Amino acid sequence: MRRKRIKKFINGAINKLDKDDYEILYELYFNNTSIHQLSKKLGISRPAVRYRRSKALKQLKKIYLRDRSVLQGTDFSHKALKDR
Repeated sequence: MRRKRIKKFINGAINKLDKDDYEILYELYFNNTSIHQLSKKLGISRPAVRYRRSKALKQLKKIYLRDRSVLQGTDFSHKALKDR
C-alpha cells in the first residue's frame, strides 16, 4: 500500500516538471545517460547539463515539500522500501 502511494507520488511529481526538467532527469536517472552523452545529445555544455539537473532536482524538492502531506508517515529509507 505505501509503496503504491510512493510510486504514485513520485510519478505525479515528475509529471509536474516542465518538459526540459523532465527530460534531463529522465535521461540521467532512468536511461542512465551520462552527463557527457546528454550534453552531446542536447547540444549544450556539460556544466549546463549539471545546472539543469540541479534546477530540476530543486523543483522536485519544492513539489515534495508542498505535497508531502500525502505521504505523511511513510518511511522512505532504503531498508524500509526493500523490506516491503
